[in-house]
Amino acid sequence: MSYLDERAEYTNRTLARLKDALCKQLGDDSERILREDTCIYVVGSGGRGEMLPSSDIDLFIARVSRDPSEVDAFQVRQAIARALYELKFPDPSQGGAFLKMHTASSLCEQMGTPADDATNTLTARMLLLLESKPLLGEPAYEKLLRAVVEKYWQNASEHARDYQPFVLVNDIVRYWRVLLLNYVAKNFERERKLRNDELTAERRLRSHKLRFSRCATCFSAPALLLETTGRQENVTQEDVFDLVRHTPMDRLRAIGERNQEARSRVDTLLDLYETFLTTMDKPKADLLALFKDDAFSKERSAEGRRFGDEMFELLHLLGRENRGRVLFRHMVV
Repeated sequence: MSYLDERAEYTNRTLARLKDALCKQLGDDSERILREDTCIYVVGSGGRGEMLPSSDIDLFIARVSRDPSEVDAFQVRQAIARALYELKFPDPSQGGAFLKMHTASSLCEQMGTPADDATNTLTARMLLLLESKPLLGEPAYEKLLRAVVEKYWQNASEHARDYQPFVLVNDIVRYWRVLLLNYVAKNFERERKLRNDELTAERRLRSHKLRFSRCATCFSAPALLLETTGRQENVTQEDVFDLVRHTPMDRLRAIGERNQEARSRVDTLLDLYETFLTTMDKPKADLLALFKDDAFSKERSAEGRRFGDEMFELLHLLGRENRGRVLFRHMVV
């Protein structure tokens, strides 16, 4: 069993415990709140299937085909807090800032507008599509996915035989750019709070995560879309549903299985990512101490650059000819 498989098994066991604890904390209110239209899903390392003992639990609440309720959302937030405390898990990241009740319309109504960034709906939508997994309310989760994906297919009727998901790809690339800008903004913010050596270590650690987990989340999806365009005339909604239900590493594996020419490059990416996860399998305090060391940080930085280079080469390979080239061009220009 590979280390990636070990992390996936650990994630499944951890999320099963959390699901049981949440059901217990919701109690008799569970059926009334969830019904067939409300779900709780995990994103981040839980959604990617690569949790570590030190990982945060990042949860979202969403409702479809029924009006959101602040009372219900409050009860779910309380149940989540109690479940995490019971299991001795870390508190929700960012103080539970994302633990409001989203809807399909709230995730999509501002698509493409400046408010999409300002209200964090772009981030919420991308996390749903690129690295999420249902915890409770799977029927509602499936409805939510379909409603969001359908929003990206608004103009498909004009290209019934040759539709390409340009808008979706544009949003994914836009989300990647936002992550890069957020990294720079965070550096400025932390400069006012940390000593120079602490700031350097934290910056290096966040950069390492950005180069691996964030890059894999964002670009494994366009890579699989490029591979799909090489096999068929157009990309369908079902292709995207299949993509969403797979973790970033599973998307890469699928590419390697379907495309012989891409296999060796995919294997390199998987090996590099496994090395990244092995490095990250330590308490944060220990990681910060390691990243203070210039030699250690330089080696990790080289690994990160190579991962980015390999991801670019994979995209270029899949998008260099025929219809794949059309979609690849829209990722760049």
